[in-house]
Amino acid sequence: MLSLFRRYSVFVLRTTFYFVAKLHNLCHKGEWWYLNNIKKAAPLLYFKKDFCLYFEEEIDDNKIQKFYDYMNLLVEWNKKINLTAITEEKDIILKHFVDSLTVLKYIKEDKSIVDVGTGAGFPGIPLAIMNDSLKITLVDSLNKRINFLNEVIKATILMVTHD
Repeated sequence: MLSLFRRYSVFVLRTTFYFVAKLHNLCHKGEWWYLNNIKKAAPLLYFKKDFCLYFEEEIDDNKIQKFYDYMNLLVEWNKKINLTAITEEKDIILKHFVDSLTVLKYIKEDKSIVDVGTGAGFPGIPLAIMNDSLKITLVDSLNKRINFLNEVIKATILMVTHD
């Protein structure tokens, strides 16, 4: 009985890994990035599939990871302070990230942008993630939102300069 259980467990793990690898290939035909285990890989790959479904341009894995980290921080901090009414993953992708990026094609390289009343960082942080040549200043009146933005900037390793 124990032998049958082990075989079944190995089969399930291999099948799950195969499914996750296939999911990755649906959206991105490039290099496979290495993550520590399948539990971390699956949510990120679902996120990437959904993101690529709505955002039609090619996006590299590093930027996907930054958006994923941003989304997780947004959901976590939203439990403590009211940042947004949108908390479902697909809605965050579509209504926050993709909507923020609609102006990206109109913004030239190496430009300075001020996001006044940024709130939870939209559209400033998604624009900074997608184009690191932009110089974006986020402005908000509430210290609790500024603390959140500082955490997002640290977690996504965005360049910060203080003037």
